[in-house]
Amino acid sequence: MVSEPSHRPLVISVDFDGIIVKPAYPDIGETDMFVVKCLKTLKNHGAYIILNTCRWGEPLDDAVEHCRNLGLEFDAVNANLDHMIARWGECRKLGGDIYIDDRDICHGPIRMKFRLWTLATFYHTICKRYNRSV
Repeated sequence: MVSEPSHRPLVISVDFDGIIVKPAYPDIGETDMFVVKCLKTLKNHGAYIILNTCRWGEPLDDAVEHCRNLGLEFDAVNANLDHMIARWGECRKLGGDIYIDDRDICHGPIRMKFRLWTLATFYHTICKRYNRSV
């Protein structure tokens, strides 16, 4: 049985097409290096990053490999984290504290980038606000 970590870092669910890359499905669009840099910073701060995408099969494998080549590794891909499954069971909806998606009602390229920058820059403060340790 997988136990929940004693510390509770933020879980960030991020879309691929429209966020990490410009939409070009099933191909890989132009990479937004600002987004990649922010996600890598968050991961280095201790956040869990889940890739949450409609891609599957070869297009999904291509997306994961593309990110890996950029130095961005995910803690889960289209799945919940092991400690979340152990606590809540397996379900279709991905759990997370923060969702970054181009279908977000508040999405806009500048707004999304500002939110990512704020999150990456003030991660420790945000964790304290959510009663999460780093």
